[in-house]
Amino acid sequence: MLASKTNGFLDDLRVMSVQELFNRIFQLLTRFDAEKQINHLSTLSEYTLSEHQFAQLVGKSRLYHYLPQKMKKDLDTVVPISDTQISAVAKDYYQDKSFCRSDDGNIDMWKCYNLFTSEIKSSYIDTFLDRNVGTLLFINSLVEHLRNKKQSWFLT
Repeated sequence: MLASKTNGFLDDLRVMSVQELFNRIFQLLTRFDAEKQINHLSTLSEYTLSEHQFAQLVGKSRLYHYLPQKMKKDLDTVVPISDTQISAVAKDYYQDKSFCRSDDGNIDMWKCYNLFTSEIKSSYIDTFLDRNVGTLLFINSLVEHLRNKKQSWFLT
């Protein structure tokens, strides 16, 4: 029996045979809509954070790990990466050759997403998928706040 649970982000995968594993993987791959995903990711560059908002995001992301459980439950999203990885995101905001901020200090959400996902590459294999999915959900949540001009705990 193979069991794989990824902290609630992905389906539970339990199989009793190689054929069953093959069938479940095939189902997973056929349900994936690549065109929809590409279209969604391409819209991330339409939304930007100012340097001040990015600093708020980094600071609040670091604070998130120490919030009381009740406050965490009240937030609509979770920070999917560790405190050390958040520090690396902050460093790369200034130094990354491909995804750093623009000259005016703004950073679009596509670049921000890439800064976060580049840090996930150092995660252990058992947390890699969760953190990848969690990062997309986290960035999507921030974009939703920017799109609707709603306040987000992470950006205020």
